[in-house]
Amino acid sequence: MSKIIPHSLKFFISLLAISTWFDFVTLSRFQTSTDYQMLGYYHLGFLFLILLIAQIIINISVIFLIIKKHRKAYCFAWASISLSLSSMTISGFLSLFNLELVERFYIAHRISLGMSVDANFLNFIFSPVGLISITIISLFYYIFLSYLILNNRQFFND
Repeated sequence: MSKIIPHSLKFFISLLAISTWFDFVTLSRFQTSTDYQMLGYYHLGFLFLILLIAQIIINISVIFLIIKKHRKAYCFAWASISLSLSSMTISGFLSLFNLELVERFYIAHRISLGMSVDANFLNFIFSPVGLISITIISLFYYIFLSYLILNNRQFFND
């Protein structure tokens, strides 16, 4: 008898697919990415590309393995979350050393995409409250993803 993929894992796949799509978009114009520019400032631009390509490969692998109902999907799902958290931590940590520079990179990125730059929004996201808010929202997102994986352990173990 074939296993049925639980709805919560279908939702997890959807989130990974959306994330992977955004990663492809970022890869297609990586040179204007705020994270790439910031890491490039520290001569680590290559690290951005390595982590981004690895994230895309792992995310696609997770989606494929879950659809194929393969046991290794569990490990790959954790690898995806771990890599994403690691990338976020590296970028976030290095950003703290020079927030003015990151703000300039962020403004340049938005302008390169033809998007507006709202001074009030900039003041908020680059303030201590804004940075803490972004961190908390990100942590809740990864806790939620972890919950989805843990809640479906039985699916991966069968």
